[in-house]
Amino acid sequence: MVNSALERLAGEHCEIIFLKVNVDKFEEVMTEYNVTILPSVKFMKSGKIVAEIDSAGETVISRMRSRFINH
Repeated sequence: MVNSALERLAGEHCEIIFLKVNVDKFEEVMTEYNVTILPSVKFMKSGKIVAEIDSAGETVISRMRSRFINH
């Protein structure tokens, strides 16, 4: 559900960079960004995390995207 929501948003918003990380291969990313549950979505601006969503559905992700795309 989260993957399909993010894939759809990525197709709609070329000005946003979407990254998917395989935490089995890159465990250090999980540690660095304090990921404790999967899926986990981090919204970053200027290299800093400005919001986080853990196990969120498409509606929540879409609202968060709207919040940051307008600022």
